[in-house]
Amino acid sequence: ILKLCYFIHCQKWELYVLSSLGWDLSSVTPLDFLELFIIKLSVRCKVFSGLNINTVRNNAQTFIYLAAKEYRFSKYAASIIAASSIVASMNNLKWQICTDDIIQFPFNFLTDSTSVKQDQLQQCILQMNVIYKEQSHKF
Repeated sequence: ILKLCYFIHCQKWELYVLSSLGWDLSSVTPLDFLELFIIKLSVRCKVFSGLNINTVRNNAQTFIYLAAKEYRFSKYAASIIAASSIVASMNNLKWQICTDDIIQFPFNFLTDSTSVKQDQLQQCILQMNVIYKEQSHKF
């Protein structure tokens, strides 16, 4: 019990010091961006009648969880991982689009939203597809 009291006392002091310094230790994760991108995409994607947003969201979360376990995604910003997870989810769902103009829309929208180049987004998507294939036998 003495160790527990000491731990709690130290923890309170740590929090006091952090709050006195004005430090915010919360980190931004891909899940923070996911809902924002999903909402914006669903509002702008009226032409995508076959798109089930909840299914895309659930699959994108799976891609994010898989990426969180892999060191190779540490080089990507949280926003890139979130955007890539959405596109990878749509690809995984075998969502087909008829015209080339419409298929470019998710890429253009997500690259504009994240301020990254499409080749970075595509590179992250390819790596997500690789880890999905590696891990899919465990599902």
